[in-house]
Amino acid sequence: MASIQGFCWPLSAAPGESINFYISAAGNYTVKFVRLANNDPTKVTAADICNSEEMSEHLLTDIVLNLTGSPQPNHTPDEPCLDWELSFTWIIPTDWISGIYAAKCADGASIFYINFIVNPDRAKRNPLLVLASVNTLNAYNSWGGYSRDGNIGEDFTYCRAKSDDESQHPRLPQSIDTTDPVLTLVPFNSRHLTRAELWVLNWMQEQGFAYDVYTDLDWHYPIDSIDDYESLVLNTHSEYWTLEMYRAREKFLFNGGNLIYLGGNAIYEHVEISSDGLTMRCFGKIVHQANLFRNIGMLEDSLLGIRYVNNLALQLGGPYTIRYKNRFCTGNIFVGKVIGTRGWNIPVNGTGLEQGAASGWETDRMNLATGPLVNLFAEDLTVYPNGGQGASSPLESGTEQQFGRELDPSGCRGRCLIAFSRVTLFQPSSRVLSKFECFFITVIESCQYHPIMSHLCSPLQTHLLTPQK
Repeated sequence: MASIQGFCWPLSAAPGESINFYISAAGNYTVKFVRLANNDPTKVTAADICNSEEMSEHLLTDIVLNLTGSPQPNHTPDEPCLDWELSFTWIIPTDWISGIYAAKCADGASIFYINFIVNPDRAKRNPLLVLASVNTLNAYNSWGGYSRDGNIGEDFTYCRAKSDDESQHPRLPQSIDTTDPVLTLVPFNSRHLTRAELWVLNWMQEQGFAYDVYTDLDWHYPIDSIDDYESLVLNTHSEYWTLEMYRAREKFLFNGGNLIYLGGNAIYEHVEISSDGLTMRCFGKIVHQANLFRNIGMLEDSLLGIRYVNNLALQLGGPYTIRYKNRFCTGNIFVGKVIGTRGWNIPVNGTGLEQGAASGWETDRMNLATGPLVNLFAEDLTVYPNGGQGASSPLESGTEQQFGRELDPSGCRGRCLIAFSRVTLFQPSSRVLSKFECFFITVIESCQYHPIMSHLCSPLQTHLLTPQK
């Protein structure tokens, strides 16, 4: 365990607002504020990914805090660290744009990064709203003794440090993020949370797509004037949602908003937030999940068009093939084109970027109940071991419906890359979709050459859901 650890609260704030930081340290330490940027993707190798050298650190201010700390009490994952002493308060500078930031804490023996979100200036919003999956981050954080994967507890507080013990679990770690946002220890599982979200956010910024970042908690409460945004972007692994989040997205889509789904296994498990906002409650241990949305009559595919099936393609991956023509099939985007042949999301000790092909790990697909409501654009046709295969169409026979749960005896098959809702799902939109369409085209074209978007960030789906004109 690192000799210096900490957390912040709240998890997000806008320029001019403040965030409190709580540090456990045995003596003197320093704090600097940094952001992480992607290195040149044409030069990044598999070895760079394995050594966590695909991003570079950038100092944001010349201000360096020199502080003296003391060890703080240990807690279990369900106990907020409310008895930790306040170490310092940071007011977000007015010139900081929205995104993921980090307080870099160092005591000479260890370095500990505390990630936090800068929300947008209330008066300067961008077209795209990106959700940071802090609920998933919280569920798989093993600081305090266990995580959601440990099958021990059901309550997980946001007010605790992040685990740094992933090296003990090199293939499927219990924890989800090391103390370093670049992840000095590089287990495969780390590449579906903060690290992967940074890859995508950095790519969006490089491509000129202006965005605002909010946390799951921000969306839960909810966000003011949300209909000002053109599109909602789900980044990587947006697995744990509250009913309030679910209904907010229903309303956003119904009012003409667009959805850009850049991950997999989303809106899978219903959770609750405590009245004080400090703790997330899951229902049942992970081997007996009692509150999946599909089991309480709220199918995730009614909002996404696709749903999680299994992870038989774990540490495997294949490219996507464009299968069906739609209005975006122009120029260099055409039926039969193969995209996403390599990417950064390679397995532990991977030797080549081709091992990070776009489709793999956790599998989403269309099903017979909701498939007719979406238009399939592309899918993974790879044949996988363990009985999994890429289907010629995700609407083939062989899928059964039983109590809202999809049973797929063929295993991993038919991953959707792009699907569009039909007007039967939502009212026709009156909004101009030029920025939305531009984002889509850039994603597809980037899949041809850009390893960041080739893998589309594990679990590797890109899914755009919008009412058709």
